[in-house]
Amino acid sequence: MKTNQPKNVQKSIRISEDVLKYIEKQEGNGFNEKLCNMVLYCMEHEADIRKKVSAAEKRLEFVENQIRERHNILDKIESISRFVDSCMHNVIQ
Repeated sequence: MKTNQPKNVQKSIRISEDVLKYIEKQEGNGFNEKLCNMVLYCMEHEADIRKKVSAAEKRLEFVENQIRERHNILDKIESISRFVDSCMHNVIQ
């Protein structure tokens, strides 16, 4: 997503070394162009990224529910197993 809008807004920012290193990895000539390209890329792909994150969150919720259900089943099985062991112990004595 390239834009031909005039660049008439001047800003001064403070960033960490890590952020600077990340920006420097982007395509472009110089800091301003790299930063603009990165922001434009994010703007262009934001809707798709949000959809993917939402789908991943729903999938995670589904999997967590399955894990919770299976954990509850396992707890019940372990309780039954302890009960059977107790009964067997009482029968043997």
